[in-house]
Order: sequence, then C-alpha cells, then structure tokens
Amino acid sequence: MEENHHAESLEHARKLNRLACKQISDGNLEEAKENLIEAIHIAPNLAAPHTNLGVLHCWDGELDEAIALHLKARPLKRSKRTLTMQC
Repeated sequence: MEENHHAESLEHARKLNRLACKQISDGNLEEAKENLIEAIHIAPNLAAPHTNLGVLHCWDGELDEAIALHLKARPLKRSKRTLTMQC
C-alpha cells in the first residue's frame, strides 16, 4: 500500500513538473514556480523540479538559490548533469 502511494506521489510530482514546463513556455513563471515547489514537496528526491526551479531562479538573477537547487538536483539525476530545463 505504501509503495503504491509513493508511486502515485511520484507521478503527481512529474505531472506538476510537466505542467510547470508548459507554464514556463507560456510565460507564466510565478505559476510554474508554485508548481515546482509543490512537486519538490511531494517528491523531494525527484531531480527535475529542483533543476527547473533553479533555472527560474537563475533567470531572475537569484544565483544563490539557483546554485543551491542545482547542487541538490545533481546527486538525484541519473543522466548527464546540465543546467537546462528537465521536462
């Protein structure tokens, strides 16, 4: 039962991340930030929302926050490590 809840939470976080990517494309950056923060809260071990929120902070000139999120995402990623959107 707990394993099923974890899988559902992970999928919900992935959906929020994908929604945030669409919102970013549409220019709705504040809404995207809110969804990425929620995705991180739901699935703190999912790298993509950390990376994407870090990119938004970078675009806003909030480099300390951007670096902290990128460093958090690095050990969570299984693929190459770059500072690009992960949708």
